[in-house]
Amino acid sequence: MLCLQGVGERVYVNRLVKALGEGWRGYMAAGAGGSTAVLSRIGGVLEEGAIDGVTVVRIASDKGNLQFASCQTGRGRDSRARRRVVDWVLNAVRDPNRKTVLAGNFECDPSAGWTFLSPLFSDAPRYDRATWRALGVLGRDPGAGGRGTSRFNRRTDWVVVDSRMSVTGYQVLASVKVDGIGQSPVLVSVDLGKGGRGGVLDALAVGSGDSVADPPAK
Repeated sequence: MLCLQGVGERVYVNRLVKALGEGWRGYMAAGAGGSTAVLSRIGGVLEEGAIDGVTVVRIASDKGNLQFASCQTGRGRDSRARRRVVDWVLNAVRDPNRKTVLAGNFECDPSAGWTFLSPLFSDAPRYDRATWRALGVLGRDPGAGGRGTSRFNRRTDWVVVDSRMSVTGYQVLASVKVDGIGQSPVLVSVDLGKGGRGGVLDALAVGSGDSVADPPAK
């Protein structure tokens, strides 16, 4: 699975799907504002009616009902914009009958303590931390307290994995920079849980993909 943020236009998603090869499909919600997409190699159904900045894909599998959400709150200090996205996710995406993985670029690092730079990135750092904690009802953030994903070692990319899934790997691909502010992709491996055989899935969260000159080769 690929959860993309900042993708810009649908044509970029189409080029990337073509480069990845057979079996891949790209999903981009009409309400995503040209900012998020989900790429899947295991199929899925696009959730209609998502708010701007969110793409949700739902998958029926032998591991149960799954859903993957890619979120982008837009750049800036606006903590209320971030909270609007999280509130919608908690109301419209959270489902006890579905295992959920959420990946997003929220443009703030709530797990960091206050520094003199904090006001540059958020108009209400405490409110942003409360927003991050609210996502805890979906699952856990395996990157909490870990390596930064953007410039100034800020962890602006959040990944939340359903508690019914085991996280078997978490890695910030620091050697890869995908936009002008030094955003790095995050690779998360999860065990999908009970039901059927197999079950390990890799999910790659990539921020601001529209500034990548060309999709990677297969």
